[in-house]
Amino acid sequence: MSRVLDEILNDIKGLDPQASLVLGAGFVREEWKTLCFKRAYSVVSSAILGTQQIASVLVPESNTRFMERSARIELLRQAFQKEELRQALPLLSHHRARPSYFEKLDQTLQQGRMNFAHATEAEVISSQLIEKTGNQQKREEFFLLNRFWERLLEVRELWDEARLYEDAVQRLMHGTPKLQARYYRVEHSRAKPRVEWFWSELAKKTDVQSISSEEILKTLPILPDPEH
Repeated sequence: MSRVLDEILNDIKGLDPQASLVLGAGFVREEWKTLCFKRAYSVVSSAILGTQQIASVLVPESNTRFMERSARIELLRQAFQKEELRQALPLLSHHRARPSYFEKLDQTLQQGRMNFAHATEAEVISSQLIEKTGNQQKREEFFLLNRFWERLLEVRELWDEARLYEDAVQRLMHGTPKLQARYYRVEHSRAKPRVEWFWSELAKKTDVQSISSEEILKTLPILPDPEH
């Protein structure tokens, strides 16, 4: 077993762990628990987490108001029943009667929201793309939809993944949240920009150690990312 892996297991063991292990996509939580149990180490739930779980701790009100995919799709479907929205987004409204249209729209919207660290970055990159491609109207409609969606979530006090990370970043930037003394971050591949933004702000508040050891990657099984 590698020295780094040995250090991680020692830090996350026990009822009052000295650190938390944060697993990226493709890593199996149960495998890490098994490694601890083989050493007769006890492990509490807060010792092994996903990145989204840390964000949820920072924004606890989101725990009962987080929207899974089916709920988001239904909210989009309801929103496009309003004539005002359809008039504002004629291109996006045109094919709304097609099967699975709102499923695809939700997927596109969520990917777009996670692919930018924040709204300002999205607007800058979008302007550059419009200049290159000339596909202005559809891009403008997507950004209008994104702004509508953000406002809708805010008014109804709901969260999707992108809003959760943005609010968590705000808590990190402007508050003094209770954090673990150290986080070991294990990623199989680079995370989405909004997740990276969250990690960069978290690292300003506490000790974050990103683990990319080939020895660790070979020690545990890696599953394909279900989003790809």
